[in-house]
Amino acid sequence: MESIADRTTSPAQLRMRMAAATDTGKVRQHNEDFFFYSEKHQFFVICDGMGGHNAGQFASRLAGETLKEMVLQEKFFDIHKMTEDITDDLPPAALQLLAGVRLANRRLFNHARSHPELKGMGTTLVAGMFRHGWLHIVHTGDSRLYRLRQSKLQLLTRDHTWLNELLEDQEISETEAESFRQKNVLTRALGIAPAVKIDLRIEPVETGDLYLLCTDGLHNALADELIQSVLSADHGSLQKAAEKIVLNARLLDGSDNITAGLIAIDSAPKPAKNARSLQLTVPEETPKIDHFLDRTIKSQFGSRNGAGRFRKPALIAAALIAVAVLAGSFFLRQKPSRASSSTAQDTVSLLSDEWFDDLMMSEMGAPKAGQAGWLVLIQAVDSTDIEALRYLNGIRILDIVKNVRRQPLVAGSYTWALADSTRKVVYQRDAIKLIPREKWPQPDDPLLTDAGAETSSVQERRSSNQSKAQPAGRRGKVYLVGDFEDSRFRQAKIFINEWPLGLLDAYRERGFYLWPGQYSIAIRDQDGNLLRLKRNVRIIGGKTIAIEF
Repeated sequence: MESIADRTTSPAQLRMRMAAATDTGKVRQHNEDFFFYSEKHQFFVICDGMGGHNAGQFASRLAGETLKEMVLQEKFFDIHKMTEDITDDLPPAALQLLAGVRLANRRLFNHARSHPELKGMGTTLVAGMFRHGWLHIVHTGDSRLYRLRQSKLQLLTRDHTWLNELLEDQEISETEAESFRQKNVLTRALGIAPAVKIDLRIEPVETGDLYLLCTDGLHNALADELIQSVLSADHGSLQKAAEKIVLNARLLDGSDNITAGLIAIDSAPKPAKNARSLQLTVPEETPKIDHFLDRTIKSQFGSRNGAGRFRKPALIAAALIAVAVLAGSFFLRQKPSRASSSTAQDTVSLLSDEWFDDLMMSEMGAPKAGQAGWLVLIQAVDSTDIEALRYLNGIRILDIVKNVRRQPLVAGSYTWALADSTRKVVYQRDAIKLIPREKWPQPDDPLLTDAGAETSSVQERRSSNQSKAQPAGRRGKVYLVGDFEDSRFRQAKIFINEWPLGLLDAYRERGFYLWPGQYSIAIRDQDGNLLRLKRNVRIIGGKTIAIEF
């Protein structure tokens, strides 16, 4: 079950907390659900993929990541042109979400069309974004968004299923619906057609509201009365509430993947007395819009509609090098938002803020006022790695040198230069060192396996740089405490700042040592899926701490 820590938005705005949990269920081998949330951007999206041979996993992630990009990197997209056929007078936030869903649908459809083995893949999507005291909801498929207000549960979305249409048209009764064999037949989803209808709802927010986004693995397992009961109970924290409702769905059914996201409104501006909600179905976009979406996909995501993620952590072949700090460069360092899916988050582990802090800031110092960020040269194995970088916050690909990709550079020293259209060199840097992947510096690298033994990789690094050695007495000991009896924790590994320490079972009883500092400690299953996460763990020299997961 995925675990994400609660946090709070700026007090100047609507204040909220977010949390999420996911579970593969008892039957399926893979989790085809995807979720992402950003409290900074007051945005949450959940997708439920469909299609054989992992196509559903691909579809849900691609759709969710596309909408995420539209929200977090809005300046790179022409939302007006993507929605110019919409005649209703809608707020910017609604148009932004609608543009993102249209773009996601088009990317999925194009990719399936060019890859026949993925024919029939698709995904549901439900997303909410808060702006100026209003919740904007976009929705297609049978994932849902509920609201618990003053102990009353209300469903804010409408299932796009054959069964629901039959019920709405009164062609079958509620009793007949219970035994209806084709309950999960969708009448609308992303990726199955070149254009898509999208349900939009805009609702005023009130202090004390609790919102639940979920896939059908949850609402098919739990009756609305039970959902209301679980959400109304005091679980101690929002994260525990998310985990509890997912656990209930698993225990009562578990035949499908289960994902739940919770949004608790701690304070909200009072809505105007005449505030009214809005509901409408936005029709399919015009061919003119589709043509513009295709152009956007090509310019922003490249000709390949890849999933945008690394297949393995080690696919970066040779190096990540800090090349220069340039005013006006397009590499902008931003704090990452919290994301999760059923696949390993190895992209972020290679290019996280913490990694850049350790590698770059220590060598070059912080960017000066007015400078945009870091310009970084990366050598990758193939095009999928380059495509993956587009999904990291604050990254913009300036150029791709194809002949280098075909013939990777070996470790060594190189000169790198920038030239203008007349081939005049405007910037040059000599003696750029390409470092083999296995020799990259690790953040807070002295990780210890037990009371006195260091890992072999740490011993090798320490022997090559004895000046960084610290006295053993300053280390702090760490124990991980929690219920790890679930089968998901078999062969699970501990990661410190996204670097592997070892199997959880090997350290549960004896603990491990870390040098003083601040760490993120994660537990991942053997497929790399995040199971537990604790951020900002402070280690004090000579102290022993127990971290409860």
